[in-house]
Amino acid sequence: MLGILIEAGMTCPSCEGFIPLNALVETIRCSACGTDHELGLPTWKTLLDDILVEVPFLEEGEGSSSTIFGNYNYRLTYGRLLPRYDGTKDDIPPDDILGAITTGAVTQDGGAESTSVRSLPVFCADEFKGIIALVGEDTSLLPGSDQDEEIELPDGSAPIAFQCPNCGGSLLVDGTTRSETCRFCDTKVSIPDQLWQILHPAKMTKRWHLLLDPSQRPLSWESDVLGAAACPEGDLFLVLENDNGDYPVLARSKRDGSPVWTRFDLDIESRTEGSNPGPTITPDGRILLVSANEKDLLVLSPDGLQVSLLEGTEVQPDSDQEINEEFTMKGCGDMVSMPDGSLILFVDRDRRDHSGYFYEFLRYDLEGNLLTLWPETDVSQDHEDRDKPGFFKRLFGWSRKLQVIPDTPYIEGLENRPEKTRESDIMLASGSDSSLYMFNHPWLIAFDPSGRKKYCVEIPCSTTWGRPVADKSGNVFIIAQTEDDEHLILKVSADGSRIDSCSASVEDGNDQSDADVLVLSTDGTLHALGYDGCWMRIMPEQAFRSLE
Repeated sequence: MLGILIEAGMTCPSCEGFIPLNALVETIRCSACGTDHELGLPTWKTLLDDILVEVPFLEEGEGSSSTIFGNYNYRLTYGRLLPRYDGTKDDIPPDDILGAITTGAVTQDGGAESTSVRSLPVFCADEFKGIIALVGEDTSLLPGSDQDEEIELPDGSAPIAFQCPNCGGSLLVDGTTRSETCRFCDTKVSIPDQLWQILHPAKMTKRWHLLLDPSQRPLSWESDVLGAAACPEGDLFLVLENDNGDYPVLARSKRDGSPVWTRFDLDIESRTEGSNPGPTITPDGRILLVSANEKDLLVLSPDGLQVSLLEGTEVQPDSDQEINEEFTMKGCGDMVSMPDGSLILFVDRDRRDHSGYFYEFLRYDLEGNLLTLWPETDVSQDHEDRDKPGFFKRLFGWSRKLQVIPDTPYIEGLENRPEKTRESDIMLASGSDSSLYMFNHPWLIAFDPSGRKKYCVEIPCSTTWGRPVADKSGNVFIIAQTEDDEHLILKVSADGSRIDSCSASVEDGNDQSDADVLVLSTDGTLHALGYDGCWMRIMPEQAFRSLE
């Protein structure tokens, strides 16, 4: 749990006086002119929505201030700070706050002054989930207090005399009403602002707090999804971008979108999906994330609590060196966890051959040891004898002169057991049978566990997004857009011979065109995720049609 400090106020549109907002209430009265103002849920959403998103990313004691203009002009100071006892700098233990919600106040040991505590009022309880308690509000503003009764004069106040502007007669006012009738000339006289303020001194702003449990906040986002993956139990792990794009959030969510836990404190890479490896899930449910330094690999337990680090080397090997066996995420464009627990990385090692720069596929274990990329099996091609030199070429050595060293291929030219390519951007996916899938629009290529190429198919769409995902039957799914701007989920059959499509259902106003990340949960449900909270589900029974 964390605390959020609030210090807020607004300008009264009736008299332009300043009204402190010292409690989360539906109505507030201006002490300068006595006008009541309706706040309600829209006002508090304006004030708190961005704060609830931003503050969990701040350090304890860090805050900010802002001015919000509209029908009312608001001044707002906020920050991350645990609730404190009124009049002190001493933090209130969260357990003490929770225990005091029913009594309405908490008192510091040895102190005489109590600090107010209450749960969210009914009018906003459903909107601000995750706020456990309101602490330190001005109790005079709460329902049932004196504000709901007549205007109260300061203690010890007495009527004040001033002259009638019409006849000059002496009037006595006590501040119970804003106007008086002159007893000499029967003129109705409005009490001047300066006199009214003497009778009703303006209240000062008071700091109060929210006690927030971020894990109870609904899982939502306004920016991009940096990556997502499904764990063996079926829940989803999402890496989300905050509004500023500089604080990635890791969240575990149930398939229906309800949050399980959220981590705001991880120092992880925050570039957009497709430009760096997203989260990868190991067969035992651990979460793999690239560190912000782009060389280390974070390994999290499924509950998100335990974090270990697989350290990578800082310097990439030179292009004329042999493959460096030391592990590093530097230059890694994508990674995928295989069923045996190993990692296959697609990396840029800044290496060249006679045809220019190339990129490599490397396999590591989770201790950083370099493994053999493909198992030692015979996957020789059926036509391997086709290019053997003839008798005269062998006799006179012509084969040496005519031999052409093949160029490093692009993705569509990859053959069995590939180890390198000239393609700079390839996304990887693994099958439950250890098949490996490589994708770079428009080409999808599949290899069986031994490294034998199963198929290479061209995806007939203008644009595709995100990484492919494969189901237990070997079908591969991709988010795509047709020439007519229709957004589809494509299914490539296990042998690559057929491509079917399905239009994702639009839920809760989601724009289907925002989806650019695809996740397949263990029950067969496809989740299409994207910008501004886009989350669409394609159920296993949903029909796919032939893509014509």
